[in-house]
Amino acid sequence: MAATTCARERDAEFCETFGERLRELMDADGKSAEGLARASGVSVWTIKSYLDGDRMPRLDTAIRLSTAMGFTPNDLCALPGLDPPERVRHLRLARRGA
Repeated sequence: MAATTCARERDAEFCETFGERLRELMDADGKSAEGLARASGVSVWTIKSYLDGDRMPRLDTAIRLSTAMGFTPNDLCALPGLDPPERVRHLRLARRGA
């Protein structure tokens, strides 16, 4: 099982935040759900459930997703307010040598 459902309130908040963060990194990397699925080996359905805030990944899955986009698990799982979206854009540009 690659994920757990977000039944509890605390889990639901993390799931929503994780989904938003995943979307930010996917946008920064230029990946669609299908592209990330191919690169990470995680199913499109599972990725979409993360994006919708319905499920949260296990650690090994979060590592696969972040690695497939060239980011660290910390980049993917950062708490709101600690790592603004602008930093993600700068990280991606720095990796591309821009």
